[in-house]
Formats: sequence, structure tokens, C-alpha cells
Amino acid sequence: MKRLALRLIAKLHLREGIYYTKKARRASGAEADRLSQAAYEKYAAALKANPRLHDALKGWGHALFYDTQNKSPKEQVKLYQQACEKYAAAHDIKPDDRETLYFWGLALSQQAKGTPAKNADDLYRLANERFSETVALDRKDPKALHYWGLALYDQARIKRGTEAQELYQAACEKYSAVLALAPNKPDVMNDWGVALMGQAGLVTGDASAALYRQAQEKFLAAEAIRPGIACYSLACIHSLRGEYEECRKRLESARDHKSLPPLSYIKNDADLGKVRHLEWFKELIKTLRTSKA
Repeated sequence: MKRLALRLIAKLHLREGIYYTKKARRASGAEADRLSQAAYEKYAAALKANPRLHDALKGWGHALFYDTQNKSPKEQVKLYQQACEKYAAAHDIKPDDRETLYFWGLALSQQAKGTPAKNADDLYRLANERFSETVALDRKDPKALHYWGLALYDQARIKRGTEAQELYQAACEKYSAVLALAPNKPDVMNDWGVALMGQAGLVTGDASAALYRQAQEKFLAAEAIRPGIACYSLACIHSLRGEYEECRKRLESARDHKSLPPLSYIKNDADLGKVRHLEWFKELIKTLRTSKA
């Protein structure tokens, strides 16, 4: 009878924890922090009553994962690490829960993005393992495949040479698999194009030109579905080819669609090096700086 009562108490605390987690996601600032803390306390209470309650560990992981919003990069890394600890504990209890594996992979990849490159590689490797396990449980899940591709892409960016090429290629294969399941996803087409550009930057001559053509095809396909999503990337390709007028048009279109990256990124993007000295580019930067102010 006591065991049954503890289980009921644990489920009650779990429901309250989920409630506070949802409320925290819709809040901001100090109110979000207060609600997140309330959620943590409810999950802790649920686990005190029933230490084997998988959903409480998973829910606690989710609360930590979403608590990263509007936090500093250092705080985010710490929260993602704590979320991973909860997901790992939940996985020990229920190894075949896809949601736990999926969010564990997300948390690991996000933690890696905020970690110095020399330490990030192992985190990306672990994230890729979690995504692989997630997909193995359901090979028709486009979302897990997409984020697996993104993790591979981010890992490729901290690598060099053949290792980077292989990771970019693996990312492209994941994006291809996503589109085989869900053909009309412009964000995936765009991400595929970006990975192809990464590959192109590692080779020269005809091999590089061919990869840039493939990237352009992906960007144009994405643009046909969601105008503006790939304008900046297309501008970069035109700049690299010396097609300055086309570059200008694409940058202006990206500006009009509000899809430009941060000004600091644009000013230092090596892909735009060939147009940086041109008057129209200087004027564009001036206009962006003024509108930001």
C-alpha cells in the first residue's frame, strides 16, 4: 500500500513539474527562472518518491534544456551538461525511449557548440551516437536525421582535410535522407547547400566548382519554396565567382527578407572578400549599421 501511495505521489509531482516546464517556456526573465526552479523541485520530489520514474528524469532534462533560452553562453553549456546527465539517467532506466535519445543528442550537440574545439569533438561524437540510436528505432523520422546532419556539419567545421570532408559528406547524406522522407523542406535544402559549400572550400579547381554548383542548386530549390531563406548563401557563391552584380542583388534580397546574418559576421565573412572594397557593399554595410542603431 505504501509503495502504491509513493507512486501516486510521484506521478502528481511529475504532472506539476511538466506544468511548470510548459509555463517557463512561455515566460521570460526572472519569471521564467522562477518557474524553471519550481519545475526542478517537482521533478526532484517525484524522484524522491519513485527513484525509477523515467519520465521525471526525462522531464527534468527537458526543463534544463529549455532553460537555456536567454542565458549566457557559459550558463547554456552548464545547463546542457546537466540536461545530458538527466537524459543519461533516464536512458539507464528505459534504453529504448526515442524521445530521451533524441533530446540527449540535441543537448550534446548544443553543449559541443559552446565548448572549445579541442573538447568539443568528443561531445559531437557522442551526439552522433545518440542520433544514430534514435534513427535506428525509427528510420522514418526526418527530424532526428536533420539534426544528426547539423551535428555532423558543426563537427566538420572544427576539423581539417579528409576528416572534415568525410563529415560534410555524412551530413549531406543525412539531408538527402530527410528529403527522401519529406521532400518539401526548404530549411533542409538550405542546410544541405551550406554543407556542400563547406566541402567546396576544402578542394580546388573543377572539384570545387562542381560542389558550388550543387550548393547553388540546393539554395535555389529552397528559395523556390521559401523566398529569402538562401539569399545570403547565394550572394556568397556569386562573390566567390566574381559575379558582383548578382551578389549585390542577393544581399539586398536577403536584407529585404530580414534573413541576413549579424552585421559583424557579414563584415568578416571571407566568402564576401571580393566585394568588400566595392562602393555598393560599403553603402550596404553603412545602411545596415544605421538601421541597427
